[in-house]
Amino acid sequence: MRQTKIYHVELKESIVIDGEPRKDFYFGSKAAIYDTFSPEQIGITYNYLRSNVHLDKQEYSNSKCTIRKGLLSRKKKG
Repeated sequence: MRQTKIYHVELKESIVIDGEPRKDFYFGSKAAIYDTFSPEQIGITYNYLRSNVHLDKQEYSNSKCTIRKGLLSRKKKG
């Protein structure tokens, strides 16, 4: 079984995407979060998240979102 890191961004308030309210978003890297959200939308800059937040130890939470790091299990090919 292969495992890939995944970043879960949970917004405190839902936003509407394609007509559906959503609070949960999943990304393959910290940088990918900022392709979807601006620092103002989630309340933290990329540089601060990258340099000062250690998601391996604990989740990050502020008034706009919670960011967690987890593992996604995938079946090996073949």
